[in-house]
Amino acid sequence: MTRLAQGPSQLTTLQSGRAVLDGLARESWLPKASLTVAVENGVVLLDGCLFDARIIDAIRVLAENVSGVKRVENRLVLIEPIAGIV
Repeated sequence: MTRLAQGPSQLTTLQSGRAVLDGLARESWLPKASLTVAVENGVVLLDGCLFDARIIDAIRVLAENVSGVKRVENRLVLIEPIAGIV
């Protein structure tokens, strides 16, 4: 049997992770297929490639404003949409 939450810190991590994912899922403008989100010990890790710097900033702000998030590591990469240059 696997335990999902063995203590308060793990429970907080699970709740924060779920809150970040729920917040992102509610946004219709978000290209979900090109985004990976992980949460561990209150640290949100954002990975992916996107074509709009405004969306990258909006994702970061959304993650930063979730209760329980201590820090956001933004590894999102902006790809220039015409030339495809990173």
